[in-house]
Amino acid sequence: ILHESFRKLLKKLMNSINRMNLKPESENVEGTTDYQSGRKINKASTPY
Repeated sequence: ILHESFRKLLKKLMNSINRMNLKPESENVEGTTDYQSGRKINKASTPY
């Protein structure tokens, strides 16, 4: 149960990050790059 709620929370977080990245006037260029590389690492190490 705890794992399931954590996964939902993670998905919610990812969705909000994706929405922020969609903004063309985003000032957080470095954060976006960190998120991109972090997502690749996460995809390799997690089943979802």
